[in-house]
Amino acid sequence: RVPRTYSWNNWTADRSDSLMGIGSGLGITVIKHPDTQAIYVLHIYEDSPAEAAGIQKGDIITAIDGVTVSSVGYNEAVNSIAREIGENVSLSLLRGESELVINVITSDITIQTVFYKKISNYGYIEITSFNSETVKQFENAVIALTEAGVEGLIFDLRGNGGGTVDSVGKILDILVPEGDVMYVRYKDGAESVMLSSDSEHIELPMAVLTDGNTASASELFAATIRDFGKGVLVGTTTYGKGVMQNTYSLLDGASAVFTVAEFLPHSKVSFNAEGLVPDIEVVLSDEELKYRYLNPIESDRVIISAIEWLDGEQ
Repeated sequence: RVPRTYSWNNWTADRSDSLMGIGSGLGITVIKHPDTQAIYVLHIYEDSPAEAAGIQKGDIITAIDGVTVSSVGYNEAVNSIAREIGENVSLSLLRGESELVINVITSDITIQTVFYKKISNYGYIEITSFNSETVKQFENAVIALTEAGVEGLIFDLRGNGGGTVDSVGKILDILVPEGDVMYVRYKDGAESVMLSSDSEHIELPMAVLTDGNTASASELFAATIRDFGKGVLVGTTTYGKGVMQNTYSLLDGASAVFTVAEFLPHSKVSFNAEGLVPDIEVVLSDEELKYRYLNPIESDRVIISAIEWLDGEQ
């Protein structure tokens, strides 16, 4: 089972804020360390309070405001980070053999959902969810990687539960040629085109990494790349959520989410309740899943298989 990730970002934000890509907090994503149960720092957001304070990927948070994670447990420790904007939180860190105490001031942040690097001759882009800020972050990643001369793109959507239709549509418009990307089918059987792409697109081979937690808008992304012949899916079968939902803000500040229609990809083959079966199946062992976020991504067999396909070896 893949460890659950938590983002120390939009602690005071509602669902609408999250979909808009804004929030407040420190700007880090964390997971429970599979061995010690401590808090492991997985991602640092760019231009965030955490980055400014010097927190690094791989740091292990052992105490918050002097209260040890081991004494209160992981979930309570993570929840205790909540602060009003401008308030201080003191984090005790283990970095290698060094013990550090770093103070961070909570502030408004932009939620980072795109993380990228060059692996071998290819661009690796992890997308953790889709919101309005994801589009610009994705564009910046693609520009940086293409300028670096990558020969193909790998999109990691494992664990990505979806997001906004508008944002995934704008991203797909960058990647695929002219055509209808998404159709909507209503209860009465009526259909309409929801998203289309223009003729401009990136002419590079692509691979999309999927798992059982790749859902909704992420599945639309994966299906579109395959339907347009741009690339293959690598990993395991996706979740199977092919329905469209609208979010409405309520007077008390909460939000309500309603399912309004089924959506279909370019092929018009529904993946709702079925999921998308990958072209190249790679099933990680329990041990690999346990340490997936801690191990170098270059050792991830799903990524290795994607690179082999891009190299023409599969």
